[in-house]
Amino acid sequence: MTTLVTGGAGFIGHHLIKEIIKNDDVICVDNLSTSSNRTIKELQNLSPRHMFTFIPLDICDQIVNFKFNRCYHLACPASPVHYRQHSYEVLKTCTIGMFNVIESCRRSNAKMLFTSSSDVYGDPEIIPQSEVYWGNVNPIGERACYDEGKRVGEAIMVNSNINYSIARIFNTYGPGMNSNDSRVVSEFIISALLDKPIKVHGTGDQHRCFCYIDDTVSALIKLMKSDEKGPINIGNNRTFITINKLAELIKDLTNSKSEIIHTAPDKDDPKDRLPRIDLAKDKLNWEPTIDLESGLKETIKYYEKILNDS
Repeated sequence: MTTLVTGGAGFIGHHLIKEIIKNDDVICVDNLSTSSNRTIKELQNLSPRHMFTFIPLDICDQIVNFKFNRCYHLACPASPVHYRQHSYEVLKTCTIGMFNVIESCRRSNAKMLFTSSSDVYGDPEIIPQSEVYWGNVNPIGERACYDEGKRVGEAIMVNSNINYSIARIFNTYGPGMNSNDSRVVSEFIISALLDKPIKVHGTGDQHRCFCYIDDTVSALIKLMKSDEKGPINIGNNRTFITINKLAELIKDLTNSKSEIIHTAPDKDDPKDRLPRIDLAKDKLNWEPTIDLESGLKETIKYYEKILNDS
């Protein structure tokens, strides 16, 4: 079995590859626009039972001509700091890139799993969000390239003529997150470890749920192996927490002297994100197992090592 992972050098991608390479040969495609060769070298230095191949390729430019059986399509900048800087490229990835990956899968007669996002719900007007909710998205706002990109990606997927599944991923965190991509967990942890101010955008009363990377990877693999097309929410509905409380928790876990301060709110920042995961429980026999405090402790250990080695 050969599995293609687009965006395989990214945060979720490289964790996914570490797991599936235990059973499959893996082809990793990435243009390294928001990731680095360090991740690729880490994957190449694994001692798996199966083969790892890296292809430096931009999915917007060409089709993957290798033969494969399955494809996890993760290629797309997912951090606000990245997709705001590269909004046009994000839209190309979500459209032209999407068509190219579908065509690659069609030629290989491969199943494709498209990783969509909770951002398709925008600033939701209902809590929790179920897969039948259409969302509340600003189509011309600062986040539109990603929000609408993922929405049109889903529309392209369901109108393709290939075997597919769609996962809507909610906030995922863990070791290996890029320390410069402004994700709230990594940003808070690094600030806390350095005793720098922990910056909370807006009032901090907005709620998020956080799913540890191992749980997210487990869900994606189960969805790939199932007959379910989705979309299916993948997230931890037991970690619903305000950003203020997240900052306080990270400060406590790091024994930090950091001050928690408030800055200007992000435009179109969703008020509350909480997944309904009944479908994942029922169709995939999946639910998250790692609680927030345990996951944060593992993530903190990772950044402690990064900072000590730098």
